[in-house]
Amino acid sequence: MLFTLGIVGTGLLSIPVLAGSAAYALGEARRWPVGLARKPLRAKAFYATILVAIVIGAIANVLSISPMRALVWAAVIMAVDTRVMGRFTVSGPVLRLGWLATGLIAAAAIGWAASLFIGAAQ
Repeated sequence: MLFTLGIVGTGLLSIPVLAGSAAYALGEARRWPVGLARKPLRAKAFYATILVAIVIGAIANVLSISPMRALVWAAVIMAVDTRVMGRFTVSGPVLRLGWLATGLIAAAAIGWAASLFIGAAQ
């Protein structure tokens, strides 16, 4: 029981840290007034971002969305968006190489899984 309480307590401590860091990053990128030292009425977008990040995190937890998978897909989506990445957008040969690597890894995983079933059947 004490172990479970410790894990829940640690999770509750991480919520404001993660939501706050997301709010700082978005606020700095959008040039909003940011900072926990500011009153909420002076940094409305910053505090709204904290609230939205907490709600999204709670919903993702309830829906059992894998955080690592979500991070990977967020990076894939951002990498091809010129509004986000500017001149560092992934395109052309690098984009094709990335998808080729993804295909090869998927083929290797399928081959590995097939070898397990074939080996188990013999």
